[in-house]
Amino acid sequence: VSNSEYREATRPVTARTVVSVDVAARKLNFKDHIDVRGMRVSEAVEAVQSFIDDALMVGVGSVTILHGKGTGALKEEIRRYLRTVPDIVGVADEHADRGGAGITVVTFGSE
Repeated sequence: VSNSEYREATRPVTARTVVSVDVAARKLNFKDHIDVRGMRVSEAVEAVQSFIDDALMVGVGSVTILHGKGTGALKEEIRRYLRTVPDIVGVADEHADRGGAGITVVTFGSE
């Protein structure tokens, strides 16, 4: 058996369709907001990372992260992470009428 015949015989067949089905399911179930109040900083940052990845995959223009005011630790660590994501063009507090410093609005760049 030649190398090319071996690669052809052992190549996974359904890898691409699984990914497209997963993307379609994420688009259907995506919400443009996340609530991380009450989580530990590490848990919250992990949840926000996954949320931002999904938001970028779905292609939304902006999302909101509800972290609450508290001591400001969650807000600071979440924003520190957001500064490392190249596709984010803006991070700001929500308008005072809608939660102010307890909510961060993240704006993505247009492709």
